[in-house]
Amino acid sequence: MLITLGWWVEEPDRWDESRWGGSGTSRRRGHGHYGGMTDQEVLDASRLFWRFDPDSGAWDGVEYTLVAHAGTVRAVPRITKMLGPLWGRYGFQGHVVKDSELARELTGKAA
Repeated sequence: MLITLGWWVEEPDRWDESRWGGSGTSRRRGHGHYGGMTDQEVLDASRLFWRFDPDSGAWDGVEYTLVAHAGTVRAVPRITKMLGPLWGRYGFQGHVVKDSELARELTGKAA
């Protein structure tokens, strides 16, 4: 799955993920991408509120996603749990992978 982030928008947000299979209240300070983001900021900006159906056959076995901005892969998150639906949208929980060969091979490449 390829997630393309636009430019950073400072827009604090807070929601309760327990309503759709998550683990309580989450928050983020905005969405999009800017240089120097932490792994957690990239994950928070990219993991939620997408229109896709994780129950369709196209998502069977998907464990990773690529997060791109301005045509370049910025991070490789590993999906640990799909979330949703909430407002007809889905998301995931996971973490940004740094030490795998996959992450080293893809990060910084053209999306």
